[in-house]
Amino acid sequence: MKASVLLMGQHAPDELADLVDLSEEAGYDVFWYADERFFREAYIGLTMAALRTRRIQLGPLVTDPYSRHPAMTAAAIASLQELAPGRVLLGLGAGGSGFQQMGLERRRPLVAVREATELLRRLLGGEKLTYQGEVIQLKEGSLDFRPAGPVPIYIGTSGRRMLKLAGAIADGVCIGSYASDRALRAALSYIREGAEEAGRDPASLDVIARVDLSIATNRTAAYAAVKPEINYSLWFGYGHFEQTALDYDAESPAWQLPPDLLAELAKRDWSLVGPTAQLVPDALVPERALAGTLDEVIDNALRIAGLGIRHITVYPVPVLGDPIGGSHAAQIELFATQVMPQLRASLAEASAHPEAAGGPDARNA
Repeated sequence: MKASVLLMGQHAPDELADLVDLSEEAGYDVFWYADERFFREAYIGLTMAALRTRRIQLGPLVTDPYSRHPAMTAAAIASLQELAPGRVLLGLGAGGSGFQQMGLERRRPLVAVREATELLRRLLGGEKLTYQGEVIQLKEGSLDFRPAGPVPIYIGTSGRRMLKLAGAIADGVCIGSYASDRALRAALSYIREGAEEAGRDPASLDVIARVDLSIATNRTAAYAAVKPEINYSLWFGYGHFEQTALDYDAESPAWQLPPDLLAELAKRDWSLVGPTAQLVPDALVPERALAGTLDEVIDNALRIAGLGIRHITVYPVPVLGDPIGGSHAAQIELFATQVMPQLRASLAEASAHPEAAGGPDARNA
């Protein structure tokens, strides 16, 4: 079982350095750093992380092919690979943050991600090429230094068609942000379908459940802390939950959104995401996050592992003032020292007694 940390660029350099150090010392497998507008620059943070660490893998999750041309991403990720040989991963997705402000159009995202993946692999393989895609173009382009080697490409998404594409072409898939059986089973089925149609073994993919993490001494405080993250996803998907939400079920209590929240969502005013977060129903929180008391989070993490997922990435959400989960560092340490040992012990027990678990070890997809 693998565990990873995802951080945004909201941390000042000294604080980020401490969190990077903690992530490696606590035994995490990957340090992911979000490439989001308009936070601190992702590759500066990743450079610092590469120089401070010796073991942990690292990379952006996710970058996109619109705000950064894939050739520039290839140059950045190959430069990072020189600093941390064999430890670099690349998370790629369709993006969206800051596009409105920058006047960018997320045109044909499936095509764009597929073309970006192909172009990145060829440039990182040392090719000089002209590429005339439907979305992405490059004329006689190449890196002006020799890449240290290939970089695994992960596609991060919760979209049905993008999950299928990821199964067909990616080295790994990051499903975000869901914690429910319904959503994760659906995601795994799309990944499997894409892999099998492409003639690939689904088990060869590193499939990640990316979840918001909020552990506290009481459930109410943990839920309150994580609701703004969930509300953001509701804002993004409003009006087409049936098409965008893997866990959508109109009959489920989790999806009985209060009229007050629906009225706020309809305004399409992103400044209201935080102020209206506490209108998110409690029933939706465990569907979307690992949140609650430590015992509750352990139980839900075990349930995710029981679906066959062998890699969890946590985005730590502190519960300010809580004695155990009051900081990003506390959340990172709690998951590493209290939750992951339980997951690994459970998987070891299942491996030792496969007949009790209903058969051989579950696979990612």
